[in-house]
Amino acid sequence: QNITYSGNGNTSRSITYTGNSNMQPDLCFGRKTNAAGDSWYWVNSITGATERIMSDNANAQDSYGLVSFNSDGFTANGNVNANTNGQSYINHGFHAAGSNTSNSDGSITANIRANTTSKFSIIRYTGNGSNGATIGHGLGVAPDTIFIKRTSSADDWACWHTIIGNSTLRLNTDAGEVDSKWGGFFNSTTPGTSVVTLGSDNQVNGSGTYIMYCWTGVQGFSSFGKYTGNGSADGAFVYTG
Repeated sequence: QNITYSGNGNTSRSITYTGNSNMQPDLCFGRKTNAAGDSWYWVNSITGATERIMSDNANAQDSYGLVSFNSDGFTANGNVNANTNGQSYINHGFHAAGSNTSNSDGSITANIRANTTSKFSIIRYTGNGSNGATIGHGLGVAPDTIFIKRTSSADDWACWHTIIGNSTLRLNTDAGEVDSKWGGFFNSTTPGTSVVTLGSDNQVNGSGTYIMYCWTGVQGFSSFGKYTGNGSADGAFVYTG
Protein backbone atom coordinates (compact mmCIF):
# COMPACT_ATOMS: atom_id res chain seq x y z
CA GLN A 1 0.00 0.00 0.00
CA ASN A 2 1.04 3.60 -0.57
CA ILE A 3 0.21 6.83 1.23
CA THR A 4 0.99 10.53 1.09
CA TYR A 5 0.74 12.77 4.17
CA SER A 6 1.83 16.09 5.66
CA GLY A 7 4.37 16.07 8.49
CA ASN A 8 3.51 17.57 11.89
CA GLY A 9 6.79 17.19 13.79
CA ASN A 10 5.36 14.70 16.33
CA THR A 11 8.07 12.30 17.53
CA SER A 12 5.62 9.39 17.67
CA ARG A 13 2.95 9.75 14.99
CA SER A 14 0.85 6.84 13.74
CA ILE A 15 0.19 6.79 10.01
CA THR A 16 -2.64 4.51 8.81
CA TYR A 17 -2.73 3.11 5.29
CA THR A 18 -5.97 3.95 3.50
CA GLY A 19 -6.34 0.86 1.31
CA ASN A 20 -9.36 -1.45 1.38
CA SER A 21 -7.90 -3.65 4.14
CA ASN A 22 -5.50 -3.39 7.06
CA MET A 23 -1.88 -4.16 6.25
CA GLN A 24 1.15 -4.38 8.53
CA PRO A 25 4.19 -3.51 6.43
CA ASP A 26 7.43 -5.48 6.48
CA LEU A 27 9.25 -3.09 4.16
CA CYS A 28 8.70 0.66 4.08
CA PHE A 29 10.52 3.11 1.88
CA GLY A 30 9.69 6.78 1.59
CA ARG A 31 10.89 10.36 1.55
CA LYS A 32 9.99 14.04 1.62
CA THR A 33 8.43 15.05 -1.71
CA ASN A 34 8.17 18.86 -1.67
CA ALA A 35 11.86 19.74 -1.38
CA ALA A 36 15.29 18.45 -2.37
CA GLY A 37 18.14 17.56 -0.04
CA ASP A 38 16.69 14.46 1.61
CA SER A 39 17.20 10.73 1.12
CA TRP A 40 14.92 7.77 0.52
CA TYR A 41 14.79 5.73 3.76
CA TRP A 42 14.32 1.94 3.72
CA VAL A 43 13.35 -0.02 6.85
CA ASN A 44 12.25 -3.64 7.25
CA SER A 45 10.77 -5.98 9.84
CA ILE A 46 13.80 -8.28 10.09
CA THR A 47 16.29 -5.62 11.18
CA GLY A 48 13.54 -3.54 12.83
CA ALA A 49 11.58 -0.41 11.95
CA THR A 50 14.13 1.93 13.54
CA GLU A 51 17.06 0.62 11.49
CA ARG A 52 17.44 2.67 8.32
CA ILE A 53 19.41 2.39 5.10
CA MET A 54 19.14 4.94 2.29
CA SER A 55 18.92 4.09 -1.37
CA ASP A 56 20.59 7.22 -2.76
CA ASN A 57 23.83 6.83 -0.82
CA ALA A 58 26.26 4.13 0.35
CA ASN A 59 25.97 4.81 4.09
CA ALA A 60 25.88 1.99 6.62
CA GLN A 61 22.67 1.26 8.49
CA ASP A 62 21.74 3.72 11.26
CA SER A 63 18.93 4.01 13.82
CA TYR A 64 17.04 6.99 12.39
CA GLY A 65 14.23 5.12 10.64
CA LEU A 66 10.63 4.76 11.81
CA VAL A 67 9.44 4.08 15.35
CA SER A 68 7.46 0.89 14.66
CA PHE A 69 5.40 -1.13 12.22
CA ASN A 70 1.71 -1.31 13.15
CA SER A 71 -1.15 -3.63 12.19
CA ASP A 72 -2.54 -0.97 9.84
CA GLY A 73 0.49 1.20 9.02
CA PHE A 74 3.51 2.57 10.85
CA THR A 75 4.64 5.10 13.45
CA ALA A 76 6.96 7.86 12.28
CA ASN A 77 9.29 9.97 14.39
CA GLY A 78 9.81 13.69 13.89
CA ASN A 79 12.99 13.52 11.81
CA VAL A 80 13.43 14.96 8.35
CA ASN A 81 12.93 11.59 6.61
CA ALA A 82 9.41 10.96 7.78
CA ASN A 83 7.56 13.64 9.79
CA THR A 84 9.05 17.14 9.85
CA ASN A 85 6.41 19.79 10.46
CA GLY A 86 5.07 21.35 7.27
CA GLN A 87 6.75 18.91 4.86
CA SER A 88 5.02 16.53 2.44
CA TYR A 89 5.83 12.81 2.41
CA ILE A 90 5.23 9.61 0.51
CA ASN A 91 5.55 6.06 1.87
CA HIS A 92 5.41 2.73 0.03
CA GLY A 93 4.73 -0.38 2.14
CA PHE A 94 5.11 -4.07 1.26
CA HIS A 95 3.79 -6.98 3.33
CA ALA A 96 5.80 -10.20 3.62
CA ALA A 97 3.59 -12.93 5.05
CA GLY A 98 4.26 -14.95 8.18
CA SER A 99 7.18 -14.43 10.53
CA ASN A 100 10.96 -14.33 10.36
CA THR A 101 12.28 -17.76 9.41
CA SER A 102 15.70 -19.36 9.35
CA ASN A 103 16.36 -20.54 5.79
CA SER A 104 19.06 -23.10 4.98
CA ASP A 105 18.30 -23.64 1.29
CA GLY A 106 21.67 -22.09 0.50
CA SER A 107 25.18 -22.60 1.84
CA ILE A 108 24.71 -19.51 4.05
CA THR A 109 21.85 -19.80 6.53
CA ALA A 110 19.77 -16.63 6.27
CA ASN A 111 16.97 -15.00 8.24
CA ILE A 112 14.13 -14.42 5.79
CA ARG A 113 10.54 -13.27 5.59
CA ALA A 114 8.84 -14.27 2.33
CA ASN A 115 5.42 -13.77 0.77
CA THR A 116 5.01 -16.58 -1.74
CA THR A 117 1.70 -15.12 -3.01
CA SER A 118 2.94 -11.65 -3.91
CA LYS A 119 6.46 -13.02 -4.57
CA PHE A 120 8.37 -10.65 -2.33
CA SER A 121 11.02 -11.55 0.24
CA ILE A 122 13.40 -9.89 2.69
CA ILE A 123 16.65 -11.74 3.44
CA ARG A 124 19.26 -10.88 6.06
CA TYR A 125 22.56 -12.75 6.05
CA THR A 126 26.20 -12.60 7.10
CA GLY A 127 28.71 -12.77 4.27
CA ASN A 128 31.43 -15.42 4.13
CA GLY A 129 33.64 -14.03 1.34
CA SER A 130 33.37 -17.19 -0.77
CA ASN A 131 32.68 -17.32 -4.50
CA GLY A 132 29.65 -19.50 -5.18
CA ALA A 133 28.02 -19.01 -1.79
CA THR A 134 24.24 -19.38 -2.05
CA ILE A 135 21.33 -17.71 -0.23
CA GLY A 136 17.75 -19.04 -0.08
CA HIS A 137 15.23 -16.40 -1.19
CA GLY A 138 11.98 -18.19 -0.28
CA LEU A 139 9.93 -17.17 -3.34
CA GLY A 140 9.53 -20.61 -4.89
CA VAL A 141 10.21 -19.11 -8.33
CA ALA A 142 13.21 -17.27 -9.76
CA PRO A 143 13.29 -13.57 -8.83
CA ASP A 144 12.89 -10.86 -11.47
CA THR A 145 14.86 -8.25 -9.56
CA ILE A 146 17.22 -8.18 -6.57
CA PHE A 147 18.58 -5.36 -4.42
CA ILE A 148 21.45 -6.04 -1.97
CA LYS A 149 22.90 -3.59 0.57
CA ARG A 150 25.75 -4.14 3.00
CA THR A 151 24.32 -2.77 6.24
CA SER A 152 27.27 -3.10 8.64
CA SER A 153 29.46 -0.63 6.74
CA ALA A 154 29.33 1.83 3.87
CA ASP A 155 29.06 0.29 0.40
CA ASP A 156 27.01 0.73 -2.78
CA TRP A 157 23.74 -1.08 -3.41
CA ALA A 158 24.11 -4.00 -5.84
CA CYS A 159 21.18 -4.56 -8.21
CA TRP A 160 20.20 -7.18 -10.74
CA HIS A 161 17.25 -7.41 -13.12
CA THR A 162 16.35 -10.37 -15.31
CA ILE A 163 16.04 -8.07 -18.32
CA ILE A 164 19.70 -7.00 -18.17
CA GLY A 165 20.89 -10.61 -17.77
CA ASN A 166 24.64 -10.92 -17.25
CA SER A 167 25.07 -7.39 -15.99
CA THR A 168 24.50 -5.35 -12.83
CA LEU A 169 23.45 -1.91 -11.63
CA ARG A 170 23.95 0.24 -8.54
CA LEU A 171 20.80 1.66 -7.00
CA ASN A 172 22.50 4.64 -5.35
CA THR A 173 24.53 5.94 -8.31
CA ASP A 174 23.84 7.07 -11.86
CA ALA A 175 26.21 4.46 -13.34
CA GLY A 176 24.96 2.41 -16.28
CA GLU A 177 25.02 -1.38 -16.58
CA VAL A 178 28.31 -2.96 -15.46
CA ASP A 179 29.18 -6.33 -17.04
CA SER A 180 32.44 -6.59 -15.10
CA LYS A 181 30.60 -6.97 -11.77
CA TRP A 182 28.46 -9.94 -12.88
CA GLY A 183 31.02 -12.43 -11.54
CA GLY A 184 31.85 -10.52 -8.37
CA PHE A 185 28.21 -9.92 -7.45
CA PHE A 186 26.46 -13.09 -8.64
CA ASN A 187 29.30 -15.48 -9.54
CA SER A 188 28.15 -15.32 -13.18
CA THR A 189 25.10 -17.38 -12.19
CA THR A 190 21.49 -16.44 -12.94
CA PRO A 191 19.35 -16.57 -9.75
CA GLY A 192 17.29 -19.77 -9.54
CA THR A 193 13.98 -20.90 -8.12
CA SER A 194 15.32 -21.40 -4.59
CA VAL A 195 18.68 -19.62 -4.20
CA VAL A 196 20.71 -16.60 -5.27
CA THR A 197 24.37 -17.38 -6.00
CA LEU A 198 26.89 -14.77 -4.85
CA GLY A 199 30.43 -13.87 -5.73
CA SER A 200 32.93 -12.55 -3.20
CA ASP A 201 32.66 -8.81 -3.89
CA ASN A 202 32.37 -6.83 -0.66
CA GLN A 203 29.14 -5.25 -1.87
CA VAL A 204 27.33 -8.59 -1.65
CA ASN A 205 29.44 -11.14 0.22
CA GLY A 206 32.41 -9.81 2.16
CA SER A 207 32.60 -9.55 5.91
CA GLY A 208 29.62 -8.08 7.75
CA THR A 209 25.85 -8.21 7.45
CA TYR A 210 23.66 -7.68 4.39
CA ILE A 211 20.01 -7.15 3.49
CA MET A 212 18.58 -8.50 0.24
CA TYR A 213 15.20 -7.72 -1.32
CA CYS A 214 13.77 -10.01 -4.01
CA TRP A 215 10.68 -9.60 -6.18
CA THR A 216 9.00 -11.58 -8.95
CA GLY A 217 6.16 -10.15 -11.02
CA VAL A 218 2.62 -11.34 -10.25
CA GLN A 219 -0.07 -10.58 -12.83
CA GLY A 220 -2.50 -8.00 -11.49
CA PHE A 221 -0.17 -7.12 -8.60
CA SER A 222 3.35 -6.26 -9.75
CA SER A 223 5.36 -5.99 -12.93
CA PHE A 224 9.10 -5.68 -13.63
CA GLY A 225 10.40 -4.84 -17.08
CA LYS A 226 12.09 -2.21 -19.20
CA TYR A 227 11.23 0.50 -21.70
CA THR A 228 13.04 2.63 -24.26
CA GLY A 229 12.62 6.39 -24.06
CA ASN A 230 11.24 8.14 -27.14
CA GLY A 231 11.98 11.77 -26.28
CA SER A 232 8.31 12.68 -26.71
CA ALA A 233 6.44 14.97 -24.30
CA ASP A 234 3.92 12.19 -23.57
CA GLY A 235 6.63 9.58 -23.00
CA ALA A 236 6.84 5.91 -23.92
CA PHE A 237 3.90 3.56 -23.19
CA VAL A 238 4.78 0.97 -20.55
CA TYR A 239 2.56 -2.13 -20.48
CA THR A 240 2.23 -3.64 -17.01
CA GLY A 241 -0.20 -6.46 -17.79
